Amino acid sequence: MDNNKIIQNSIIRFLLTYSGCLLFGFIFYQFQLFDIKAPAFDYLHYGALAAIFFTMLQSVSARNAVAVYVVLCIISQAVFPKQYEMSFSLFWNIVEHILLGVAVFVYWKFPYSSQTAGALRPVIFAVLIMLAWIILSTALRVYTNNYSGFPYLVYYDLRFGLLFGLGLATGIEAGDILLNGNDIKTEANS
Repeated sequence: MDNNKIIQNSIIRFLLTYSGCLLFGFIFYQFQLFDIKAPAFDYLHYGALAAIFFTMLQSVSARNAVAVYVVLCIISQAVFPKQYEMSFSLFWNIVEHILLGVAVFVYWKFPYSSQTAGALRPVIFAVLIMLAWIILSTALRVYTNNYSGFPYLVYYDLRFGLLFGLGLATGIEAGDILLNGNDIKTEANS
């Protein structure tokens, strides 16, 4: 594949992946997406990071994609730091970036070949994201020994992770469908 085709496919993949995430964010959180202090801002912030990382995994080597992802995480931490009331705010943010990167990498690394498993791929990814958010917030509650509102927090993280993961995975799958269809048309015309 020539460089123009790789760049075109990468742009399409990024736009569709990010659009899927933003669509779910707009449906469930409306304009809270643009409030940097609202949790819904994660759809903009983490959605962009995940879309770039997945796009890079598809177009360059995994090593280079991970290096770009790490640099982007450092930049995003500097530009959009999350301020918590805790002393381990930076640790919290780093762990969020790592968990998201691992979930995207696992989703990219292990494609499912059967029809049934392929249809469940977005749900599996959403469950990975959901579990990451629940584990992280549970660790926070255990560390701070503050269990007030814990059931609501688990429900919120469950819903948030599921919606975020479904939005991202829907965008990824739409990109795969479009690009595979585009590749088939190109090969048929050749």
